[in-house]
Amino acid sequence: MESQPQLEPLKLSKADFFRSNVFITWSAKVNREVRLIGPAQFDAWLLLEFDSEISSFCERPPLAIEMRNTARSSRPVDFWIHTRRDKQLGIVLYDGSQRREHALPLEVLQSSLQASELPCDLWLASDLRQRAVYMRNLKQMQPYMAVENQRDIYLEDTVLHSLKELPSTWERLFALVPPMPRQAFDSCIVRLIHQGRITSDLETYPLSSQTLLSLK
Repeated sequence: MESQPQLEPLKLSKADFFRSNVFITWSAKVNREVRLIGPAQFDAWLLLEFDSEISSFCERPPLAIEMRNTARSSRPVDFWIHTRRDKQLGIVLYDGSQRREHALPLEVLQSSLQASELPCDLWLASDLRQRAVYMRNLKQMQPYMAVENQRDIYLEDTVLHSLKELPSTWERLFALVPPMPRQAFDSCIVRLIHQGRITSDLETYPLSSQTLLSLK
């Protein structure tokens, strides 16, 4: 498939706000405000936002999958993503717990995606809910990325240098850096995780002062 041009999110109408739970937040990855419809789309966005292999994304792109074997003519794509390996594809969410999905069996959506010329991955909301620890950790870190903080290059270099030899807990790293407000330090750590420069087992363990951090 040929490369897609730079896409812009479809605008939300007043009706969308009245009938949907709309989340409005800031994305550091694309450097703009994003508007997300429902918890599943918000959770999917968090995964994309903190995935360092994703270079950019567009929520609610002007793209749709042609549906087959159903009265529904098309299904909107929830996200269009661009990876650092120069791959582009769509993300289509399916939440079987929502009433709007009852008229669209999962197998019909799967077969339509397989037949589509538009490359898309199918994400199930039930799978996102099973990653409860990881999603909770991302939601705790997200506010640090939702505000515009000036980068402290010296602090970033200090943290990265401290992790060169051995992994360290979040609290021990704080003790190693020059005295500073805790929020500034925490923002630096979250930013480095967001950039993929340091990592932690966020899938298994809740965030705490004892969260183990290491170089990517």
